[in-house]
Amino acid sequence: AVNSKQLAIGFLVDKVSADVSIKLLVEPDDKHPSPIHGDDLMESFELKVQWNGLGASTELFAAINTTYLHSLAVDQLLHLGCVAPGLASAPPMWTAAGFNLTLAQFHLSPLQSGGLEQ
Repeated sequence: AVNSKQLAIGFLVDKVSADVSIKLLVEPDDKHPSPIHGDDLMESFELKVQWNGLGASTELFAAINTTYLHSLAVDQLLHLGCVAPGLASAPPMWTAAGFNLTLAQFHLSPLQSGGLEQ
């Protein structure tokens, strides 16, 4: 028996954060004409990024041969090669997709005083 089934999958991560150290190095090339000249400039920065309410969701619609799927053992249901013959001739269709990002924060700060302040 072929039945139509809809599958919805989603996830939501409440808080994701990352701290990254960045080093900016500018080395002027005095051998070629350039608007940047003089001494080397090296600055270190810390970038903090935080995402709140990061999530995604999707919905699939498929025609499934339930008689075939009921004939499979439990461990076979985890293998796509075993489950695929249970799908009707048409491949599953995506009926909806979504992405959620409630709040994103970025903070860039110098780690030490360097050549920019002089």
